[in-house]
Amino acid sequence: MFIGFSVSNYLSFKTAQKISMAASKMTRHKKHILNGNGKKLLKTGLIYGANAGGKSNLVKAIDFSRDIILDSIRQLRRS
Repeated sequence: MFIGFSVSNYLSFKTAQKISMAASKMTRHKKHILNGNGKKLLKTGLIYGANAGGKSNLVKAIDFSRDIILDSIRQLRRS
């Protein structure tokens, strides 16, 4: 489950940038919030912004991190 992500020093991100799926205290759209283990998380999220604002690079950074994690798990299983 995707809860949050932080990236820095990758492609166009020099300083740390964060994305979080933690729900705020607003209760207007209760159907869009998952409750579990004492945490409230959003079911969906959007990334939007100006052209050349780093949206694609954020997705690339998440994918790169995912690949590193999955490759590490595969290597651990082989050992």
